[in-house]
Amino acid sequence: MEILMTIVSNVLLFLAAVLSAQLAVAWGELGSHPLEGDKSGFAGFGAVVLLMPMRWLMLAIPIAVGARRVALAASIANPWPKIAVLLALHLALGIAAYWVFDWIMQEIRAGHAGPQRLAVLFGLLLPTLIWSLAFAGVNRGWISRHGWIAWILMGLMIWSQVATWRQGYTRPQPSASPSPTAEPDGLPEK
Repeated sequence: MEILMTIVSNVLLFLAAVLSAQLAVAWGELGSHPLEGDKSGFAGFGAVVLLMPMRWLMLAIPIAVGARRVALAASIANPWPKIAVLLALHLALGIAAYWVFDWIMQEIRAGHAGPQRLAVLFGLLLPTLIWSLAFAGVNRGWISRHGWIAWILMGLMIWSQVATWRQGYTRPQPSASPSPTAEPDGLPEK
C-alpha cells in the first residue's frame, strides 16, 4: 500500500508541477500587466479559475501522505489532527490566492499597481515551497538514499517555475525618446 501511495503521490506532484508552471505564466502576466491601455486580454485569465482548484486537489493528497510519513517517523501516535490542520492551511492559502488574484485584477482595471507585487508571492514562491515540502515528505525515505537525484528533481521544479514566471512577466518597454541631436522636425542635423 505504501508503494501505491508513493506512486500516486508522485504522479500527482508531477501533474501539480505542470499546472503550477502554467499558473506561474498567468501570475507573471498579472504581475506585469500594463496599467494603461486595453484590458480586454483579461479574458485569458479565466483558466486560472479552473487550474487553481485542480492544483490544490493534486497537492492535497501528497501533502497528507507526506505529513503522515513525517509524523510516523517522529512517532506521533495520532497524526490525523495535524494532517487536518495542514490541509486546512493549504485550503486557506488557496482561497487567499484566489482573493489576491481577483484583487490584483480589480486594481489593474482601476489603474493602480500596488498589489501587483504580491503576484510573485502567490504565483511563484508559495507554490514552489509547498510543492517542495510535499515532495520531501512523500519521498522521505527515498531522498535519504538518492539525495542528489532528489535535489536535481527539486531544482528542475524550481527552474520550471522561475522560467515560466519570467516568460509571463514582461514589463512594457519605455517609449523611445528622440535623440538629442535631432532637429524639431525629427531629421538629423547636417
